[in-house]
Parts: sequence; structure tokens; C-alpha cells
Amino acid sequence: MFIIQSCDSKVNTLMRIQELFDTPASWQLKSHNSDLLVYTADVKGKTLTVEYVKWGRENAWEVAFDINGSAVKTGAGNEIETFSTVLDTMKDFVKRVEPLKIKFDAAKGEEDGESREKLYNRLVARFAAAHGYRLASKQEKTIGSVTLVTYELDRVQDRETATVNELFDRPEKLDRTQDSEDRVRWDGFVGGDQLVILARETRNDTWRVEFRVGGRQDLRGDKKGLEVSIFSTVINTLQEFVRERSPDRVMFTAEKSDSGQETGRSSLYTRMVKRFAHKLGYDAEVLEESDKTLFLLTQRD
Repeated sequence: MFIIQSCDSKVNTLMRIQELFDTPASWQLKSHNSDLLVYTADVKGKTLTVEYVKWGRENAWEVAFDINGSAVKTGAGNEIETFSTVLDTMKDFVKRVEPLKIKFDAAKGEEDGESREKLYNRLVARFAAAHGYRLASKQEKTIGSVTLVTYELDRVQDRETATVNELFDRPEKLDRTQDSEDRVRWDGFVGGDQLVILARETRNDTWRVEFRVGGRQDLRGDKKGLEVSIFSTVINTLQEFVRERSPDRVMFTAEKSDSGQETGRSSLYTRMVKRFAHKLGYDAEVLEESDKTLFLLTQRD
């Protein structure tokens, strides 16, 4: 719940907004799993805790924060640094999780409720525009003597984002044709093309995964229209594999070109892998090379 006392009424609102984005305290990510992220920071000797909690069946999250364990007015002139820090953690959060919805409450003060709400509106609008979200709804509710403004942000669905969301919904079924201690293979067809996925252990529970379509590594431009089905199938297969084997590390590459023809899939791979990794409890590291992108997933402790 955001409950912040107002600054001096003489301070220009636009200057306050700029300050809010420019003066965060240093924070740490203390906890990170598929349903909860917790950040902490020291703000003028007080502990700020920011929690992101998953709610509902969609990739929707609720945000709450407290100071020294209590969701009360910050006071002591720390409002700017406190809210700036909350927003800074939110920037990191959306990069890691790419949530479809974000929900949070902002409390209006007893004396400055209208001006504070205007400040919140400006802050929310600026954050949303900068990070690919839109204000979906804003509602007020009163709990005791406190009036809360509930904001819900929806992620703007550009073409690529919509494709990423589809990746988990349209898999084809592959047959497992090889299954040994250090090697697994799946075979099947997507849109008439043969899809082969190979996973082999290289060392110390580290697995390298490759997939081929029609005998070729990766996808070329002539496969447009099949990308969603192919990637959805690869993701679905990898999810089953990771749940069964629980490997410490998984790595694979995305070729940026095939036979000199640009695939254009590197960005899509990156977003796909981050969502996949987070969902299954892995951290994703992305390494860019001249002709390919290397993805390394490491299981969180």
C-alpha cells in the first residue's frame, strides 16, 4: 500500500515528479520465485520492503510496501526517496517478469488527498508510458479513515508481445524417441515440417538443447506463420523436460541468420526464455555474439 505524506506545497509538482524518478536508494532483491519477489532498501536508516505477489491465473501481480514492517506514512522528509525507490524496484521487476497486469493501492492523505492523487496520476502515467503499460482502471475505496486509490496497469500488447503470450498455448505433441541418462530426443511435425529437439548433458548436470526444423537449425524467413506453433512446441517440451529432470543448468542458442538470411528471432527468443525461466524457477543469462544469442538458465537455490 502506498501511503506517503505530501512534500512542501510550494514545491513545483513537475519538479517533484522528476525527483521521484531520480533519487532512489540502493536496493537488493532478497527473494525471487515464481509467485513472489521481495526487494529491500535502507532509506534514511529505515528498512523499506517492497513485495510483488502473483495473484489470479494470469501473469498478474500486486505490489505492496512497508517501512520497518508498517504500512504507515513515511514522514521525516523521506517521501521522495521512498517512492523513487519503489518505482526503481518496479523497473527491475517488469524487466524480469514482464507481467501482464500490475495492481497497487495509493492512499490519499487526510488534508492533501486531491493534490496527492494528482501526483500519483502523473507518476503512474509516466511509469506506464516508459515501460509499455497503460492505465486500465482507477477506483477509490475507503477503509476506516483512509481513502485508497487502486490502480491497475495492463501491458500494451504489441505484435511481438502477443506472440510471446501465445507461445504457451499452441503446442504440438512430439514423441520421445530417445531417453537415456545423458541424452533425450523428441520427434514430430509442425505444419508439415519435421521438428527435432535434442537435449544432451555436457557436464555436471548442464544440458545443451538444440532444435531443428526441416533439417535446419533455427527458422528462416520462409517459415513465417509457423513460428508460434514451433516455439510453443519447443517450450512445452522443455517445460516437461525441466520438471522431470530438474537440471542445474540448461543452455541453447538462437542463430541470428541461416544461409545468410536473417531470422529476426533473437528478440522473440529473449522474451520467451525470460518468461519460461521465471515460471520454472530459473535465472536467465543472455549473451549476444555476432551471429547468435546464447541463453544460459541456472536453477535458483
